[in-house]
Amino acid sequence: MTHGHAPQLPGTPSMEEIGYGSVDSASEMGLIVPAATPPAIVERLQKSSAEAVKAPAFRATLLECGFQPIGTTTEEYRVHVNREIEKWIKIIAAGNVKPE
Repeated sequence: MTHGHAPQLPGTPSMEEIGYGSVDSASEMGLIVPAATPPAIVERLQKSSAEAVKAPAFRATLLECGFQPIGTTTEEYRVHVNREIEKWIKIIAAGNVKPE
């Protein structure tokens, strides 16, 4: 996953460029299936969704809505999700965040 400047806002400085330091947080969407899902189905879902994200009309719609379409592989997304889980566990612990 890559973060940086939004293509919809050319010339807009990043949070780091305006003095807030590095901000590593984004809204995102992806497909997650139960662990017991057969590999053939996981592969089919991944290929179909990656193809959809690359389709010019759908890609344009996503960009118009403010998304940055990526379309990663299953393993790349798994690594990303696990990294995000670890990051937020540390942030929650450091901030002593408690459920209300």
